[in-house]
Amino acid sequence: MQKRNTIGDKIVRARSVALDARGCVQVPKQLGRWHDQLTQSRIKYLTKTKVLTPLRTTRISGTLTNIYRLGDVLDATRADDDVEAETG
Repeated sequence: MQKRNTIGDKIVRARSVALDARGCVQVPKQLGRWHDQLTQSRIKYLTKTKVLTPLRTTRISGTLTNIYRLGDVLDATRADDDVEAETG
């Protein structure tokens, strides 16, 4: 079966290509947003369990960035186990 090459078919194909191209730009942006949200939730959890200790906020390459210090991981793990034992 031959492809139809009418003006209407070309317009439909052009629209689908434009939508695909727009999707190729939007999907990475959304994935980046999800990655940022996941990273922030991990940082909050690690700070709450005292694995990370916030030190200061500094400007790196024009962007404000939080600087953390790695805490005592063993103490944080023990504290997390204690919380699970109390709730569990």
